[in-house]
Amino acid sequence: MKPEKEQAYLDRIAELEKELKRTHHKIKKDTYGLHWLDVPEAFEDDVENKLPILKEVKDKAILNDDGKPTHILIEGDNYHALTCMNYTHKGKIDLIYIDPPYNTGNDGFRYKDKRFLDKFPDGSEVPVDHPLRHSYWLSFMNKRLELAHSLLSDFGVILISIDDNELAQLKLLCDQIFRQKNFVANFIWRGGKRNAAKYISISHEYLLLYAKDLNSVSENDIDWKEKKLGLKDIYKTYNKLKRQQKNDYSKITAELKQWYKELPTSHPSKLHKHYCNVDERGIYFASDISRGGGGGPRWNIKNPMTGNNVRIPSRGWAFSKKEDLINAIENNLVHFSKDDGVPCFKRYLKDNETQILDTVFYKDRRAASKYFRQIMGDGIFDFPKDVEIIGKFIKAFTRNDSIVLDFFAGTGTTLHSLINVNNVDNGKRQGI
Repeated sequence: MKPEKEQAYLDRIAELEKELKRTHHKIKKDTYGLHWLDVPEAFEDDVENKLPILKEVKDKAILNDDGKPTHILIEGDNYHALTCMNYTHKGKIDLIYIDPPYNTGNDGFRYKDKRFLDKFPDGSEVPVDHPLRHSYWLSFMNKRLELAHSLLSDFGVILISIDDNELAQLKLLCDQIFRQKNFVANFIWRGGKRNAAKYISISHEYLLLYAKDLNSVSENDIDWKEKKLGLKDIYKTYNKLKRQQKNDYSKITAELKQWYKELPTSHPSKLHKHYCNVDERGIYFASDISRGGGGGPRWNIKNPMTGNNVRIPSRGWAFSKKEDLINAIENNLVHFSKDDGVPCFKRYLKDNETQILDTVFYKDRRAASKYFRQIMGDGIFDFPKDVEIIGKFIKAFTRNDSIVLDFFAGTGTTLHSLINVNNVDNGKRQGI
């Protein structure tokens, strides 16, 4: 090889080594996540240079001697309050629910920007076209969620209401603070229609759920027998139908489906309405049997009811071995239809009783507003949250003596829900 050609190769190798070093340095420096322009807040100096304290207003106390828990109402900026609570309640909160500003541009969200307090003492307006709109909101939420994270107990969870304006940003922010591995679920609350565009009706909001430690949530000593919402009525109806129909499973299935349909929307048994098929083993849900993400095997399978080949799922079978699928069929764990459609896997209610929450709630948002107006009258608060829905999460993720925190108190829905749950199970949960 000619010396000049050899030198060209050496120079190229040296150049690539430099590029590799730069890449390694960038990988160490930069992490995947959310980046925004952090905006200083007026209260930061207060919590850095002097400790906020809580002052009791004794003439507003509601005293009782009935042995029930004393709830706490803190009036003030929640940044101050959360800082104080990190001295008194660090690692003690089992459930945090918040309904923060959605940052829609017209929801009244103001940022206490210390750079402009002389011009805007009540806070800077954040209209929808503001260049720092998302940065203001993320700076505001980040400071409070970091304080909230340290308040959660080892098996604590945080639930956050949000809509499309900040869902993507909030998910990434929570992934950073609570860690992506502790993401539990994104619930959808589907309420009444709300026309936001000519052809689209926005009829849902979200509730993001994160755990302090997802592995510890399952170790919570919740009495699941008390949490099986609606199961008692389902089994009572099922046993009654078995006696009436003399184990005719097709008739029992048809009548059980009709029973679900006639239940009021708020009935707790509605949570399990997809468990409506019946065979000799009990009540089951006909579940998807295809390969998640696609790419599954595509074997032909006979329908034992008709003798014909069934339709193969478009994503292929979920089983990696044909023998496993045949074994499931022989053990009557596969649900077939008379029209040779794609069969389903049988998931029995008795094996899934602790799955008490679906990720979709169907309840008209107007019901919460109507309920609130009955208590407080008109024109006080535009968008109260639903007492029943928040109550479901309190039942699911708290113990009898848990502490529950809401640092965007709003109409007091969280405390109202907590008191209702305490009244049902004689609990001693405390609300802050």
